[in-house]
Amino acid sequence: MGQGRVNAPAGAADRAPTPSTADQRRRTAWIVAALLVLTVVGGTVGAMLFVRAANRTRLDPGLLAVAPLAVGIAGFDSAGPAIVQTLTRRLGESGTVRPVPPAATLEAWDDRAAPAEAAVRLAQRTGAAWVVLAQLWAQGSDSVRLVARLLDVGNNQVRSLYEIRALRTTAPANLGDSLAHLIGPDLGGQEGGGRGRSSRPR
Repeated sequence: MGQGRVNAPAGAADRAPTPSTADQRRRTAWIVAALLVLTVVGGTVGAMLFVRAANRTRLDPGLLAVAPLAVGIAGFDSAGPAIVQTLTRRLGESGTVRPVPPAATLEAWDDRAAPAEAAVRLAQRTGAAWVVLAQLWAQGSDSVRLVARLLDVGNNQVRSLYEIRALRTTAPANLGDSLAHLIGPDLGGQEGGGRGRSSRPR
């Protein structure tokens, strides 16, 4: 570093372009997303992400968005929206948060971005301080495994990690309810938030 330095003409600094607000927001989203990638992929629960710039976007702590479910099982594509619908409805019925309607979440979701980056953009576009990010995978020949994370984007934190296993025959009907049951206490501020939780097949 420091090699190849060229002296700028006098007054050049005055003419230097100032980053636009949109550029600053994109840079902020990228930084937060990059740190969330490390946290999400590493499975660290409750890791604080010290990014002051993230708070420039005002997020509503009473608003939650459930990201479209990533499905890695052949023939289960229709199960994703069904699980999201159930989870959104159950969390809304709990009264602890106001869920973003699934249609609005889907419209705000960037499926071309990496999951963590898309989650940050989802929060910024909907104003939701909370985002649920989940994936559905096969678990043996007769079961599935749902791995979900509750992201407290407003505080730059991965609040909790959840893992639920269910039989393939009952997964679409049960997983949304089961995940809502696990997430509810964390949103309500009860003790126990920030720890990994799991549920067995039923």
